[in-house]
Amino acid sequence: MKKTVLLALIVSVCCVNAGDTLHYTLDTLQSIARKNYPQTRQLFLSQESVSQAVKNVNSAWLPRVAVAGSATYQSEVPSLSLPPQLGFSMTEIPKDQYKAGIEVSQLLFDGGISHVQKNIEELSGKSDERKTESELRNLRSQISSTVENILVLKESCAILFYAKSDLEERRKVLSNAVEAGTAIASSRDELDAEIFSTQEKIIDNKSTLAACCKTLSLLAGISIDTDAVISMEYSDSYGSLLSDDISGRPDYRQLEAQSELLSSRISLINRNNAPRLSAYANGYYGRTGLNIYNIDMHFYGITGLNLSWNIGGNYSTLAQKRQLAVSRESLEVQRQTLALSVRLQLESVREKIAKLKKMITLDDRIAEIRTSVKKVAQQQVDAGTMTISDYTVKLNDESAALANRSIHRIQLAASYIEYKTILGK
Repeated sequence: MKKTVLLALIVSVCCVNAGDTLHYTLDTLQSIARKNYPQTRQLFLSQESVSQAVKNVNSAWLPRVAVAGSATYQSEVPSLSLPPQLGFSMTEIPKDQYKAGIEVSQLLFDGGISHVQKNIEELSGKSDERKTESELRNLRSQISSTVENILVLKESCAILFYAKSDLEERRKVLSNAVEAGTAIASSRDELDAEIFSTQEKIIDNKSTLAACCKTLSLLAGISIDTDAVISMEYSDSYGSLLSDDISGRPDYRQLEAQSELLSSRISLINRNNAPRLSAYANGYYGRTGLNIYNIDMHFYGITGLNLSWNIGGNYSTLAQKRQLAVSRESLEVQRQTLALSVRLQLESVREKIAKLKKMITLDDRIAEIRTSVKKVAQQQVDAGTMTISDYTVKLNDESAALANRSIHRIQLAASYIEYKTILGK
């Protein structure tokens, strides 16, 4: 049978006002906390860093243009002495030479290096993002735990006020009996002591509640006082969702990204040894040019292809690739260890959920019996046939039963949420 339990009133993102009291759901608090948490900005920074890194890799395919110039003076230049009988002479090459021009080169083929480099940058960004998400998951867990404590404290406080109100009602009856001479004043004093003791518990409870609200305020980044109403919802149908799939956990996905990153680094080492082909074209104005015998200032240029291939590189990088392969195996061990640890946590929470569901089926009956016994005790203490001490025992038993009924439901809701949080959902 599907049953939905609402543990408190509700609020949405646009915080509805009922008087001056703010209402919040657990999901709303977690969303607000994520938005205000300083670490959240790291997600944007990681994405921006990856975007810039990819652009930097792509820039390798842009034409390289450089302006070059030089002016030199040589102590000697090539010369050739010919006999005068030949009737002609060689032009003397000047010792001062000048050159200014533009050099352009364009990468045509890089062996797939840029593709692997972009993949590495993207995987590095994913790894960083998932590390941040793992820290944010811990924030969600902290908020869930704090909200659970607040709800339990509020329920306990309500039960204490209920007990105090009951004791005060008994005191009125007992005071009338003392004035009528049918009861002794010491019984009223004993009842006063119980009322003061209950008041002390309320003060202690409120102090702890205020401390929890301050903690929640710091985590969420907003002001939350003890009057704020917080809700936590769950349904018994959640039981069908208790799977063992932990692939959604950010730390598990981070290890996967790191493993893929190491594979890409091995691929990059292999690609670095692939042939690279580029084209170039250089144009200059000066003297002397490619024709050293033309000593006039003139334009000249050269164009062509460059091919480079590190044939022996595969042998020199074997150690690097083996080291990366070992690191990848180490990550696989870490992933298996994490999976085992998480499944142990899930099993513990499943046992807790099963226990709480069994206890909840008995809570209503226990509370009903305790309330019935206390009502009989009320009549007896009002009639003077039961001592105050015996009556307070009955009242405390009823209060504990009522508190347990509410607290067990809060704990069940929190356990379902804890289970989903462990899974990374």
